[in-house]
Amino acid sequence: MITTEQIQKYVLPIYAIGDILNIEQIETSGNLLFEIEASTGKYVLRFNPPSGPQARSSEEVREEVLFLQYLLESDFPVGEIVKTYDGQSVVEVEGVFGYLRTYLEGEAFEDPKQEEIYKVGVLLGGLHNLSKAYRPTY
Repeated sequence: MITTEQIQKYVLPIYAIGDILNIEQIETSGNLLFEIEASTGKYVLRFNPPSGPQARSSEEVREEVLFLQYLLESDFPVGEIVKTYDGQSVVEVEGVFGYLRTYLEGEAFEDPKQEEIYKVGVLLGGLHNLSKAYRPTY
């Protein structure tokens, strides 16, 4: 399991994101997510778990990064991948691979209205169409 201390010591110093103000682990269904607040903005650091069904190889994580870049270039709302000082998109901590991306603000709805549900459907339809046209590298 990757800790906040490891993130602070080994990962964040390789990015040009300024002073780190806060690191908070976000609860998920299996991935390791950290919300990073830095002097230059907010970011999300994502790692797959080291074992189990959601574990991913370096190539699988690189493919995910390429797909996110494809979505961004297609004007789909995803966070931009942040590269390390030496231009790398994927980082490794103890055999676990991950990446840093910019944080996107959003909001949750307790009781979504029909119009809000429709907008989500349109967004998911757009993602479906973009993913049909995507050709993986790895």
